[in-house]
Amino acid sequence: MNDALLESFLKEDGDESVRALLLHSLVEHRETDRIRHFSFNRFNVLLDFEDQHAVIDDELNPSDGTCRISLETFKKRLEGTP
Repeated sequence: MNDALLESFLKEDGDESVRALLLHSLVEHRETDRIRHFSFNRFNVLLDFEDQHAVIDDELNPSDGTCRISLETFKKRLEGTP
């Protein structure tokens, strides 16, 4: 996991409305949903319900790489839980 990228996403794009949208998607996804993709100001977020992980990438600085994190851990971070 790329902690710096995750922290940047939470600080720069992760305002209350973005967190609410992502948390809602994590809780309310349909069984037919395999992947949900979101594009925000700077970051893209992919929720992969089949493999149970989230992928965050920086649209403005692709050289920063990606952050792959379990959906459970991502949900906790969105909720502000360590």
